[in-house]
Amino acid sequence: MSRTLLIPVETAAREFDGKLLLALTARERGWDVFLGSQGAIRQCSAGLPKGVYLSKSARRTNKKHFSRMRVEGHRIAVLDEEVLIRESDDIYGMKHEMGAFDDVGLVLSWGDDSKKLLQNLPQLKNVEVVATGNPRIDMLSKGVRQYYSDEIAQLKSQHGDYVLFNGNFASVNHFISGHTRFKLASWVSKAQRTELFEEVRARKTSLMESFVCLLPELAKQIAPKKLIIRPHPSESDEVWKRAMKDTENAEVIFQGSVIPWILGAEMVVHSGCTTAVEATIMGVPCVSLSPFPDSDLSLPDALSLRCSTEAGVVEAVDNLLRGQQEFNPASPANNALLADYIVNDARELSCCRILDQLERKFYDTPFDVESDANRKADVPVRELLKEFARRLFLKTWLGKYSRSYSDRKFPELKKDFVEKQIGVFQRILGDFDGVKLEKVEKNVFRLK
Repeated sequence: MSRTLLIPVETAAREFDGKLLLALTARERGWDVFLGSQGAIRQCSAGLPKGVYLSKSARRTNKKHFSRMRVEGHRIAVLDEEVLIRESDDIYGMKHEMGAFDDVGLVLSWGDDSKKLLQNLPQLKNVEVVATGNPRIDMLSKGVRQYYSDEIAQLKSQHGDYVLFNGNFASVNHFISGHTRFKLASWVSKAQRTELFEEVRARKTSLMESFVCLLPELAKQIAPKKLIIRPHPSESDEVWKRAMKDTENAEVIFQGSVIPWILGAEMVVHSGCTTAVEATIMGVPCVSLSPFPDSDLSLPDALSLRCSTEAGVVEAVDNLLRGQQEFNPASPANNALLADYIVNDARELSCCRILDQLERKFYDTPFDVESDANRKADVPVRELLKEFARRLFLKTWLGKYSRSYSDRKFPELKKDFVEKQIGVFQRILGDFDGVKLEKVEKNVFRLK
């Protein structure tokens, strides 16, 4: 049976480049590959060849989609994007319904830390978990990061020397006003859900308010160098624009992948997000504000020069820029810590390890499509009503606002842009010759 891979992308700025590399690697190995936005692939999945759907998580509404796609004859694997940086192990588990993995055949994790967590979730039962790394890590390797060379040159030409602040406050500063991004599974009691949300919201709000005060002072201290504020893809820009409106050497920009922004920066200031992991792997120093002494040290904070006060951050950044303080991102301690969390072997791409596992799990034994045809999709009436309500909502003014959020997370994908990016990979890696692109639907492409 021919191997088919469906690769959905939820947030283009975060995932697209790495998943395009995965798609090209799969095509080179003989897979029939479909790449596009998560929503578009789900909508047209019934008309695509039966294959492996590589989901970015099993949280929230994924269960109903998994059940339907199994009926259509697809197999489900999860390459979990969310497990590397999390509020806590307990909260991560609470974000999954009890039947979240019932239709999942294989879960792929960033590394040993997340593998252990996933294996201990009661929702997984007997589902196999394998640590493979992630295509996003492949994009950080020395050979592959040349993919961003032109963008880095443009950023340096436009902004000169700059310090990058990367936001991570979508749970309290969502792009859609009043929207809550912190969602737990239905089996979590209302009281516990409220208590945890209030705890997370209080900490995040306090931290965001600290940065609102900190960033104008930081920009003044580093002048004439520039301060770039890059909000999270799910975050509103307005709070940061108001905070920086009177600061000449600061700019709020959400544009493209964060990787070229990191590589072009003198250093990264952050609030406990994946940016610190990416920067550390690429040798860019990080400074974090972590004012909560009772909290566990997160991976991003542990990799960074950690400060407990706003004044401490300003002083640390200034000292690093002037060479009066040293901080080595590639220290033995940081490298050992990263090895616990991420599979990152320079001799082989994560893309190859992922495909090895998909081939072993799903194609050593051919699909039994007939047995899937006899299954019944587990789509309760309430889910159908929710979908009907969602479609009505999209016709309203607020629905148009919601669509603008969708466009921010995944702008319309043009064929010439994808072909251009494929050309960059072909040039820097000397591979993937002869790949052609076919548009299947809006935001869905087939690699031929």
